[in-house]
Order: sequence, then C-alpha cells, then structure tokens
Amino acid sequence: MKLNYHILKPLLLFIIAISYTNYGYAQVKTIAGKVSASEDGSAIPGVNILVKNTTTGAVTDVNGNYALSVDENDILVFSSIGYSTQEVAVAGRSVINLTLEADVKSLQEIVVVGYGSQLKKEITGAVQTVTSKDLKDIPVSQINQKLQGRLAGVQINQTTGKPGQGMT
Repeated sequence: MKLNYHILKPLLLFIIAISYTNYGYAQVKTIAGKVSASEDGSAIPGVNILVKNTTTGAVTDVNGNYALSVDENDILVFSSIGYSTQEVAVAGRSVINLTLEADVKSLQEIVVVGYGSQLKKEITGAVQTVTSKDLKDIPVSQINQKLQGRLAGVQINQTTGKPGQGMT
C-alpha cells in the first residue's frame, strides 16, 4: 500500500493547527464562594451574581453560597436589594467570598408591592393597603367579595347571580 504524501501533509497540518487554537482562549473554570452582610456577617440569600456584559449568572442559596462557571478574565457583578452593588475580577481565583455593604439610601426608596418591588419614584398612582384584620370577619367565600368596596377607585363587580361564579 502506497501512501499519498501530497494528501497526508495538508491533513497533518490541519490537525496541528486545530490543536493550537484552544490555547488562545481563556480557560473556563468553576468559581464558588459565600456572600455575607458587613453588619453582622450573616449569609445573604438571593444575591444575583452576573458575569459582566453577559447573561450568565447565579443566585446565592439560603446559606449565601454560590457556584458559577466563568473565564479567568471575567468580572463578576454582585447585586441585591438593599445592598451596594460590587464588581470583582476573577483574576485566576477559584474562591471569592464577598461582604456586601448595606445601602440605607436605597432601602428608603423601595416600595414592596404584592407582586414584587418597585422604586418609589416609578410608582405613578396611589398605593392603598388592606390588612388581614380588615378582611378577617367578612362572611363571604371569595377574596374578591372581601375586597369589594374597600379600595377607593377599584371596581369589583359580580357579573352573574350564580354562587361561586367569578367577579370582574
């Protein structure tokens, strides 16, 4: 069997070129750590950790721990409601433990609503509160019926006379 060197040589060069292309890229590795509060050192659950300028990220667990796959040259952005945002360069480390400072100014500007939270400056309407004490002793079966007539500017109407039917 005779080898055809004019075909084998370009194939060998191609294989060598492909094997060297991986050295130009940053190495992907897993980084882990714990995020805690500066006041008392307690763990902060729910801290968002994002790789800067990407959508890759993680969230701390109940004990403030996280793990994330990153490149060695990435920058991590740590943010949480009520705490100052911090940016930390990975710089070849495999463990980054971080302490977040409370942002008292931003705590005063956030309004927590029934379905999330909003900045105080972004609320354009009136905010009203109904407590469980106000609704506790009303003898009806649906929460809509309990709210009927309790909030100014909110209309809750029963569309049919059938028991158990929805309201609008």
